[in-house]
Amino acid sequence: MKSSDSFLMVIKDNKINSDNIDFLLNSVRNLLFNGYKNIFLDMNNVESVDNSFLNFLEKSDKLVDLNLFNLNSNIMSVLFITKFDKFVKIYNAEIDAKEALKPIVKRNFSLVS
Repeated sequence: MKSSDSFLMVIKDNKINSDNIDFLLNSVRNLLFNGYKNIFLDMNNVESVDNSFLNFLEKSDKLVDLNLFNLNSNIMSVLFITKFDKFVKIYNAEIDAKEALKPIVKRNFSLVS
């Protein structure tokens, strides 16, 4: 991350659901309180998410800039289909997130007739 207002958080759980989402949300709020505005979440260990994660993304969007990386294809699909990729930046790998160079999801669609 490029500046001192950024924080990298590694998610160790294999799923994010209603059992652990409050801890994640409180962690992000504590980081914001301590001056961190850019939160980078390493999702490498996460195999599944439920609706509580989507709610977390929506709530957090109002607080901080969320950046996700190392997502599996199922989670990527969920974020894209639900259009939650608009709330966060998604990167392929940590190096891309650190450099903030290559978000892998961009919503630029054009209709071709």
